[in-house]
Parts: sequence; C-alpha cells; structure tokens
Amino acid sequence: MKTFKMISISEINPFDDGHPNKSELWDEKELEMHNEGALFILSGIRKGGEVNPIAVRERVVDYFNMKKKYERLDGYKRYCACVLSGMTKIPCYIYSGEEATPGCQYGEELWNIPPKEAA
Repeated sequence: MKTFKMISISEINPFDDGHPNKSELWDEKELEMHNEGALFILSGIRKGGEVNPIAVRERVVDYFNMKKKYERLDGYKRYCACVLSGMTKIPCYIYSGEEATPGCQYGEELWNIPPKEAA
C-alpha cells in the first residue's frame, strides 16, 4: 500500500538500508550518469516542471519518543534535484508492507511533469 505526503527533506534519509557507499559501488562513469540525471531533473524543476514523488518508508529512529523518519527507497536523482533546487519539502509515496523495498518504483514513468500550459 502507498499513500502520498509532502515530507520535509530533513526528515528523509537519502540511502536505503544496505545501500553501498558510492566508493564501493560506483565507478566514475556511473557517478557521472547519476549527476547528469539529477541535473536534468533540476533543469525541469527550474523551468516550472513538477517532480514525481519519490518512494519512502517510515522508520522509527527514537523508540523512547517514537520519533519517525523516512528512508528513501527509490528516486535518488529526484531527491538530489529537489535538494539542489532549494525545495524544503518533497512529494513522496510512503510505502508499507511487502511493497516497501528498494527499487519499488522500477518500471514506472518517472520523468518530470511538464509545466502547466497557460490558459
């Protein structure tokens, strides 16, 4: 199940559990592709486009106070573009249950939504 919510960027951990450190996984070409993707999305945001929601799941980070944060599951480039654009909140789908796995948005259409046409 997934629900939509605008979430403060400061409440989102950009890396899912077990996400390898970029130095362990990415070579220079792969890192460049990630950067180019984030910059492409950023240019769409600056032109008035909207960002499709990233995928997150709730995680309790303080059991004493039951404080929750969110862990990003999918949408790293969209997350980075939102941070670079100065946004304070980011559109998110909060996944739960069996759907709450890294890469859960694989295969969905996730490009920037074009700016709304002037009426």
